Amino acid sequence: MKIPIYHRMTKQKVKFKCISCGKCCQTFRDQEAKSNGLPLREWELAKFKELAKKHNVKINIQPIDIALEKRSGLYFCVDFKQIIEPCPFLDKNKRCLIYSERPLTCRMYPLAQNPIVFPNIDLSHFGDCPGLDAKEFIIKNLKFKEGKENKTNKQFAAKEFLEAFGEDAFVSSLIVSWHQAFVKKAMENIVQDKSFKLRKVSKYDYPKITPLTFFDFLIRKGYMEEDSKEKMIEGTLGYERNKEMTYSIINGEPGDKKVVI
Repeated sequence: MKIPIYHRMTKQKVKFKCISCGKCCQTFRDQEAKSNGLPLREWELAKFKELAKKHNVKINIQPIDIALEKRSGLYFCVDFKQIIEPCPFLDKNKRCLIYSERPLTCRMYPLAQNPIVFPNIDLSHFGDCPGLDAKEFIIKNLKFKEGKENKTNKQFAAKEFLEAFGEDAFVSSLIVSWHQAFVKKAMENIVQDKSFKLRKVSKYDYPKITPLTFFDFLIRKGYMEEDSKEKMIEGTLGYERNKEMTYSIINGEPGDKKVVI
C-alpha cells in the first residue's frame, strides 16, 4: 500500500468517535457468522427478551448454525441473532431505547476482535463503520507498514486500542473474543472426539427445532459442569474481570508478537 501524503504529514493518532450515522443500527451483518442479524450470546438472551417486553418491542431471535449430535440426538447452536431491521429498539428519533443495556455486539462496535485474544492484527479486527478508517488506525496508531513484518505486543496494542475506542468497546470486545476462542477450541475437541458424530442442520428445518445453547449442550454431554457454566459467564466472560485484565496487561510486562498485514 502506498501511504498517502496526509499520513506522512501528520502524527495525529486515530481516535474513534461515533458520527451518529445510524448505519450499524439500520442493518446488521455479522462477519463471523456470514449472516444478517444482530449477534447475541446465549447469556444475553433472557435480558434481551426482558427489554423487549419492557419497551413493548417486537423482536425475532433465531439461532445461528444449528448442529445435530447424532449419537445423542441433541441439537445445539453457538450463538443467536435478532433479525428485524432496522433495530426495533430505535425510537422515532432514531435513538436507542436500551443504550445503557445494549448487547455486547453494540458495545464493542466498530471492533470485531480484541488484540489480546487475537494478536495477529489486520482489518478483520474492525467492523465496516463510516466513522472509522481502520487502515489509518493500523498505520498511525500501531505504526504498521503493509507487506512488512511488523513487530508489536499485547501491551502496546491493548493500550492503543483502548485509547482509540474507549474502555467499554475494548472490554466488550475482549469478552466476545474470549467466547469465540473458547467455542473454537471446544468445537475442535468435539470434532476430534470419536464419541461425537456431528451433522449440520439444513436451515429449512430450523423452524421445527429448539436447539440447546452451546453451554447447555456441553453440560448434557458431560463436557462442562453446571456450576462451571455460571463461573465462566460471571468470571471469564464477566465485565469486571475483563476490565481488570485489560489494565493489568497494559501496566504489565510486554510480550512481542510478529505479525504481517
